Amino acid sequence: MTIYTLKQIETSRLIIRPVQLGDEIPLNKAINKSLEILQQWEPWAKDPSIDATRGFIQRGVFSWKSRSIMDFPMVVINKADQKIIGASGYNDRSDITRGLYEIGYWCDIDYQGQGLVTEYANALTRYAFDELKAINVMIMMQCDNKKSIAVAERLGFTNEGTKDRDPQDCISDNLEKNYIYS
Repeated sequence: MTIYTLKQIETSRLIIRPVQLGDEIPLNKAINKSLEILQQWEPWAKDPSIDATRGFIQRGVFSWKSRSIMDFPMVVINKADQKIIGASGYNDRSDITRGLYEIGYWCDIDYQGQGLVTEYANALTRYAFDELKAINVMIMMQCDNKKSIAVAERLGFTNEGTKDRDPQDCISDNLEKNYIYS
């Protein structure tokens, strides 16, 4: 099986699927509702405009259709109310030719504290190993992002140490460190 054939991953409470045109409005609402938290960790959250979200969706759709780009953005849908509650997927540091997948994630503030991020990070991890025959799955986060660290640890990921963040990925002008969990 190849990543490009992925239609959706389903858990008991969630649907995780590749981004689609039309996702930009509900995704942008979730971003703006959660902006204060997102801006602590995510440089892309500096621009929460609908145009930025539309660009993300368009690039994501192209990534999936082109079958040549190593970025696989997905939306997470809560089955109970059918709302997009965040974004996840395998990010551009993944290397599918080597069986390496890196999971990124964030969740709408209204849905945090319910174990949903752990649920969808687990589903993506299992999918990578079981369906894509991954050799390694990683999660990287800033060293002071306690919630992301807790997700990785709940899933049994091991802290492999730290890595300097790319300066363009830093919110402040200071070079920050990431933990690497695999």
